[in-house]
Parts: sequence; C-alpha cells; structure tokens
Amino acid sequence: MKLKKNAIITNTVIGDDTVIGEGCEIKNSIIWNNVTTGKYVFLNYVVICDKTRTGNYVKAPSGCIIAENTEVGDHVVFERDVMVWPNKQIEESSIISSNLIWGDKWKKSIFEGGKVSARTNVELSAEIATKLGSSVGSIIPKGSRVLLSRDYHRAARMLKRSFLGGLLSTGVNAVDVRMASLPVMRYNLNIHSEIFAVHFRQSPVDPTHTEIMFFDGNSLPIDTNLEKSVERIFYKENFRRATHDEIGNIYDVHNVQNEYLTHFLETIDVDIIKARHYKVAVNLLNGTTDEVFPDILNRVNIDSIVLNAYHDESKLARTYSKLAEAEKQTSDIVKIMGANIGFVIYPHGEKLKIITDKGDLLSDDIALMLFIKLLDKLGDRKYKVYIPVMAPYVLDDKLSNVQIIRGKLIGLKATFIRGFDFMGDLSAEYRFTEHAIAPDGMYASIKLVELLTKVGKSISELLIEIPYYYFKHNVINCPVEKKGYLMRKMSEDALDKDASYIDGIKINYAKKGWILMIPDQYSPNVHLFTESSTNEAGEELQNEYKEKINKWLEENN
Repeated sequence: MKLKKNAIITNTVIGDDTVIGEGCEIKNSIIWNNVTTGKYVFLNYVVICDKTRTGNYVKAPSGCIIAENTEVGDHVVFERDVMVWPNKQIEESSIISSNLIWGDKWKKSIFEGGKVSARTNVELSAEIATKLGSSVGSIIPKGSRVLLSRDYHRAARMLKRSFLGGLLSTGVNAVDVRMASLPVMRYNLNIHSEIFAVHFRQSPVDPTHTEIMFFDGNSLPIDTNLEKSVERIFYKENFRRATHDEIGNIYDVHNVQNEYLTHFLETIDVDIIKARHYKVAVNLLNGTTDEVFPDILNRVNIDSIVLNAYHDESKLARTYSKLAEAEKQTSDIVKIMGANIGFVIYPHGEKLKIITDKGDLLSDDIALMLFIKLLDKLGDRKYKVYIPVMAPYVLDDKLSNVQIIRGKLIGLKATFIRGFDFMGDLSAEYRFTEHAIAPDGMYASIKLVELLTKVGKSISELLIEIPYYYFKHNVINCPVEKKGYLMRKMSEDALDKDASYIDGIKINYAKKGWILMIPDQYSPNVHLFTESSTNEAGEELQNEYKEKINKWLEENN
C-alpha cells in the first residue's frame, strides 16, 4: 500500500499493492488489492474491488460499490448507494445515479445530437424510458402538449408507453399520433401548437438498439441547452409530480398524413408531372412510409413498382445490412421496366437514394450536385442553397442562378433554415423549405421528378454536364483524448497554407485540390474529406494526410 502526501484515511481497510493519491479523503470504506486512485478523491462508505482505477476529483459521499477492473474518469460523482458491476468504463464528469449493470461504458451524456440511443431493454429499459418521460415533463409547463409517435417495432411501442407514463405524471398532456414516418410527424409538429415532440424507432444502424428522438416546436432536434436541462433532472431524479387532478391527458390523433399530403401536393407542380407519365421503381425498405407514399405516386399519376411496402420487424431491424441488396434490387427493376428513375426511401422517410435511368446508383455527393444543377438550369429565378463545408466545390464557379452558402449543419435555427430554398448534405438528406424545414426523402423524390420534367432532361443527360471530380471520405479511428492534439497538429500544418476553419480544418492546394479534417462529435473518429479534379492528385493528397495523421497519433502514444 502507498499513501501519497496529504491523504487522510479514517476507519478504512486498504489491501495490498494499492495507491491512494494526493489529497484523498477516504472514510468508513474498504479498498481491495491493486487499486489506484487519482488526486483529491473523496469516498465515504464505499467498497472498491480489485484492479480498479479512479481519476482525479472523484466523489462518492454517500456509499457505493465499485466492482473489479473498473475505470473511473476524472470528476465523476456517484449518487447514494450505487452499484457498478465489473469491467466498466465511466467517462469523466459523469454523474452515476443508478446501478451500472449492463453494457461496458457509462457516458456522461445520455444524448447524442438530440436523441437517446442504447441497447433495447438493457441500457434503454422501460424504467429508463419512464425516467426520461418524467425528466422531459419536468422542464415543460403543466398543461402543455407533447407530440408522440413511433415506428411499428414492438420495442418502440413498449418504450413509448413507458415514456408516456412518466410524462403524464408531471401534468403534461400527450398528443399520440401512434405510428408515423418522421417527415409526417415533424410536419404536423411544425403546424400545430405542441411545444415538443418525441419519436421512438428501431435503430437503422444497430438491430439491438432503439432510438428516442427529441424535437422542439419547430420540428428541429433539441439543442444542447435543452439536453442538459433534461439530463440534470434525469440524473438527480428531481421530477415534478402533478396532483391527482392535474395528471396529463392523452389525445389520440388519427390520419395525421392528411394535412401532410395536402400541403405536399400544393407545393408540387402536379399537372406537369401528370403530363410526363413517368415510370418509377421505388423501394420503401419495409418502413413507415407505406401509408402515404404509394398514395402520393397515384395522385401525381406516376406509373410505379413499389417494393417492400409491408411491415416486417426483422427487416426493419436490418436496414443498413440489407441496403446494398435493396439498392441492387431496385436498380435491376429500373433496367427491366425501362423506368425513368429509381428511389430507395429509408424506413423512417427522411433519407433518399437515387438510381438513374440507366440503373446506376448515385453517390450522395453526386446526388447533391444533381439537385443543385437542376435548380440552376430552371432559370426561373435565383435560388439560395445551403450545404456543408465538405460538399464538393466542382459546381461553385459554374452556376448562374444558384447562390451556394456553406457551413455547419448542426444547431441550425428554424429562421435560418427558412432563409434558403434548398438544403442538402452528404448523408442522403434533402430539404425543400417551401414544404418543410426537416429532411424529407418522399418530398425530395417527387420534387426531383418535377425538376427533371421542367428541365426536360434525364438524369444521365444531366450528369454529363457535371465536370468530373475526385471525391473521397475516409473515417480514421482516433481516441477521444487525442482529438485535441490531432487538431492542433493539423492547425500547425495549415499555418503557412491557404486554410479555413468554418467546420474542422480545410487546406486548399491550388493544383491538387483540398483536404478537410473534422473530428466526430460523438465517436472516437475523425473524418477526412478530399476533392480534386483528377484521381491522381486526389489520391496523392489523401494518402499524404492519412500518413500524417497516423504519424501524429503514433507520436502521441
């Protein structure tokens, strides 16, 4: 055992090969073997088992048990009588308010970009959903209305009902639209009086996870201030409880797609599409858009073959693993039926993949350039477009009727979004603000047909007019604690070069092209984007910076 200076130990048993850090105060506790604590740790009525490591300024003032092989970050606070099971990692500045049994990691924040995502019925249980409902209700005035929706997966239904109980207990009313796609739900939120919305869905990335998505009254993901307000109440369990006669009501709403559909058709030139008699192949990926999109196709007189327009929980849970198969299936149908275009609409309705009249799947960057090219060729007025910094620049100096603004896509306000005609990104999400400020794959698909009809060209003909360019996106693993160092090294590398810092660090090379590095906000990765006019220059630039990044990471080991 080793005690560092100014450590105070009272009524405590300490095992072999244990190191107690400087300035620690430990009372009424049992510390087992091979334990290391950081500086200024305060423990009272705590049991710490073998081979556990704690960071600096950790506090457990009211009793807890931490099992073996656990790593605790700096500034972690344990609430009263918490149990942490073996082999866990607890992020710095976390507040541990409940037992940590399942999973291998406790995050300091339960939100990631306005949503909660965790393993169904493990980290994200009915009890946790109820606490979340109580937390959300506690920050909203009594009597307010919150819109709730879900997909058809049984896990989403279960968690929504649990959340609903917690919400009602705070005196907040619920407007339950039951099953709805995200564009339909977000459109209804934007035109009604609800001040909040929550959507429950099967994760499109991981079949073991459920996502709970939170939106403000403008149908945009809640901001970090709202996230922190909810988290503060969630961890402290300081819920508001309504009296027996103030408990919230449930208002059931049916046919929510009607208002969405009406406005959808009002903002599309239906007559010009009807006159063209388009043939379209559509894959709905067993999603929630089946109740509205086939009806839209009929209303605009598009001949269509619609694939996977039925509910299947097993397929809904494997969206991304089956995506390539669905894209090929749709491409084959386009070729066989001689269709003008093909669409793959993601299960929740917000993302769109496009297949050309020749059966070729467009990459997300090419699809974005196609929308911009079409708006420019319309020539009926000037269009204002907002896209991310990493989007290709190949069209920037070749546009007559489109003004391109670049920036971050995170944290945008409704008033800002409404200042643009079109917004797009590199993850297959497109917004035409004449209809809604939220991404909508269904609307983008029909709008694309309208634009193609007005311009009078096929997709394959338009693609010829977009100059060839090299574009590459690489994801490089980078531990969270090294991101700051990596960004500093990239900044140093950019000092004597033409660089910009709107989002990440972008370095321009006159002949080669440009390179952009952006740290991932939520995962231990950085994103490296490269654009060049030729493959050779692009590959050279990309490989140069991949080597630099790997070298910087090795230097920081």
